[in-house]
Amino acid sequence: MSPAEQIIKYKMTQDEISAYKLCILWDSICEKELPRYKRIKSKQTGDPRKSLLFRYCYKLLKETRGLIEYKNYRLYITAQIHVLRNISDGNVHALIEPGCLTGDGAWRRWKLWKKRYDKAKIAQAVPHSDGKSSFSQIQSALIRTKKFLFEKFDGPPSSDQIHAAVQEFLIVKWLTLGKISPYYVLLSPFVANSIDKKSFEEYFMFDLSIYKSSVTDEVNNLFLKEFDYEYDKK
Repeated sequence: MSPAEQIIKYKMTQDEISAYKLCILWDSICEKELPRYKRIKSKQTGDPRKSLLFRYCYKLLKETRGLIEYKNYRLYITAQIHVLRNISDGNVHALIEPGCLTGDGAWRRWKLWKKRYDKAKIAQAVPHSDGKSSFSQIQSALIRTKKFLFEKFDGPPSSDQIHAAVQEFLIVKWLTLGKISPYYVLLSPFVANSIDKKSFEEYFMFDLSIYKSSVTDEVNNLFLKEFDYEYDKK
């Protein structure tokens, strides 16, 4: 039964419809972010309102009404997963369950992640009124990115290593936190070969279109020089 049929069958109120959509959003984000994680999903049969996930999504709506725009719940859920996924005590990792969506802890995680997200976007914003970054700014950003990647991988990363970083959404994390430049994401052959033919915006949750106008022949030549290991030398 489709979501629309479920909504009609169980005569959901507007708040219940919104909560149900958040359940579906949770499933979608978890499938992308945690493909091998055994997680709680939406109720597959019967009334979806009787699931644990629905109860937490409904509670989330009540707690954050007027505080979060509905369009930003995708970021909110992503934030909870990103933060919890990187919390560990030795070999013990934080549980990622629907309960992580509500309460003071969830709100603190959201504010922390959103602060970093906004900071990264500001830092990456195109500074000139003509909508273009200068060559020197792009050069500095790419050199910082190269330094970060070489430190992370103990030298030039291989295609397989970047592919794994893309698939495990480490690239999304690094981009969000400002560790790597959006120009690297746009120009990297390794990245382009790892995103399953999706658009950069869809995959990385960033609007990269504002950077494309700054990619000149000079920038392309710089990237070819600094990241020559990403090109087939045969």
